[in-house]
Amino acid sequence: MHTDGRGNTHLGGSNTANLPGRVTIELDPSDSAGIALNVPATPMSGSERAVVKLGDFTLGQDTSANGTKDFGVLNAAGTNVAPLVNADGLPTWAQEIFHSTIPLIVAPTGSMGNNGVLTSGTANPLTYLKTYTWFPTGAIFTASPAGWYWTVWTTTTAATVYQETWDGASEPQAVATPTPWVKTGPGAFTGPTTIDDYIRIPVAALGVDTIVRWMVDTSQTNNANVKTLSFRIVDQSGTLFATYALASNASVEAHGDLSAMGVAGAQRSSGYQIGDASAGLHARALRTLDLSAAWTFCVCVTKATATDVVVIEQLEIERHG
Repeated sequence: MHTDGRGNTHLGGSNTANLPGRVTIELDPSDSAGIALNVPATPMSGSERAVVKLGDFTLGQDTSANGTKDFGVLNAAGTNVAPLVNADGLPTWAQEIFHSTIPLIVAPTGSMGNNGVLTSGTANPLTYLKTYTWFPTGAIFTASPAGWYWTVWTTTTAATVYQETWDGASEPQAVATPTPWVKTGPGAFTGPTTIDDYIRIPVAALGVDTIVRWMVDTSQTNNANVKTLSFRIVDQSGTLFATYALASNASVEAHGDLSAMGVAGAQRSSGYQIGDASAGLHARALRTLDLSAAWTFCVCVTKATATDVVVIEQLEIERHG
């Protein structure tokens, strides 16, 4: 280790560019050719600069050396070719909030035998094999809590329900070794027919230029009975900002976004849906939601008929800004 006449400390031998293992620590905050960590961009200022020179590229905070809190990568010409975080400290790329490819079934009317043996009164659109299925109170055994239960299917109507549950908020995970029930089944149960917030996803506060986008694939009993997928704030009784009609479609792909309009407390919502029998663009609407603090993105399902089934086959939610 030695220090040269320019104030650089060198580890691993003499200051030779092609020496294996050479490490140079640059102590001058005005020089981004080496390493400068947690030092002011301008001496005696409160703006910190932290950059690392990696070959022809410079990685770090305040890449432009002007006191901003951006974070990115400069090329040899001094151009920020990969801005990673803006001056507000927010990532510049799309951030995944939630995704699930495990089918989520809102159960129809059916019959529950002993130890979680299920016979669904209405066939699923597909044999999904492994899902989380939402059952009402008392469907599995006397006074069993309503909620999402790990379910393994052998046909479109026959399955076994296990003890593992999903909280409806975190990303659902497959269960490798499920725990069987040892309970007496109640027999027949009735599927839900009222709106409920089946999924409640926590979302961080929005900035004035944030966009939240979603894509949902559903399959359902293909009849004219009312079946609705909707998105709300807080819970099933909260502010509605998107709704999709599922009736008379065997499957629907739903898209939408909620975008801040440059000021706090004002957003625009828009969306569209594509079904195998119908498709359409939803009317844009102005919202005045207070999303300046963490909030809850609620995915709600309504089935007017207890014997109908609705399956959320895939759900993705992402954030920009």
